[in-house]
Amino acid sequence: MDNALVSVLICTYNADKFIIPTLKSIYRQTYKNLEILILDNNSSDKTVGIINDKFKYDNIKLYTSYINLGPYKGLNFLLEKCNGKYIAIADHDDIYHPTKIEKQVRFLEKNKHYIGCGTNLYKFFENKKDFKIITLSEISTFTPHPSIVFRNNGYRYNDLVEYQCDKYFMKYVLCNNIPALYTIQEPLYLSRVRYDQSNLSYIWNKQLTLKKILNYYHFSKDTKVFVKMFVKMMINYNLVNKIANSINRKSTNDLRDDPLFKDYLEYLE
Repeated sequence: MDNALVSVLICTYNADKFIIPTLKSIYRQTYKNLEILILDNNSSDKTVGIINDKFKYDNIKLYTSYINLGPYKGLNFLLEKCNGKYIAIADHDDIYHPTKIEKQVRFLEKNKHYIGCGTNLYKFFENKKDFKIITLSEISTFTPHPSIVFRNNGYRYNDLVEYQCDKYFMKYVLCNNIPALYTIQEPLYLSRVRYDQSNLSYIWNKQLTLKKILNYYHFSKDTKVFVKMFVKMMINYNLVNKIANSINRKSTNDLRDDPLFKDYLEYLE
């Protein structure tokens, strides 16, 4: 495996409670040739101050925006700044396993016909302190967006795609609708499901769904239809999440024999 530069891109917004473990998990990767590019989307908390105070490293670059660009315009901004042969995407409240990037770069160096490589994941439910292991197909046009490492071939997000822009990006921009993404069958990152449900992806998708309903109301002016659609959206959204999140939940004790899991524990204390 060569020592190709990997650019890790992070968009932050009001992440002061989580940004320290996230950046530590990235900085402690076994793969060391990294540049870490961060765009703060006009946070109103201490995110910027914490990054400036705690992470004074030459390979970490922090940019700040005076408006909230959103996650995908923000990533396009960072894509213009990066120099890596490979691009890694990270969410501001998730955790990388120490070997994540090393294993992904090794795979991509040996398998030139794949555009990108993701991993399976642990989903951590903060409210009950339990976990779910998410396993995906090995070869597809999709892999978990915050896990992906892809080749830096000039790709950009289409920020005009308002709903599930990450899936559109992987399927049509990276893959051209041909299965060209590989998912390593190990949970090499941990995704938080927050107490307050304030994960960026949760807020973004919910806002866009509501926006579609409001647009329908604007054109139809049908109050009864609007109310029915809104109520149905909320019931379905909450029901699906409740069912999905209740399946195969595990406690810390359940995972004590999992050799990968122990590497996450210090970040969750």
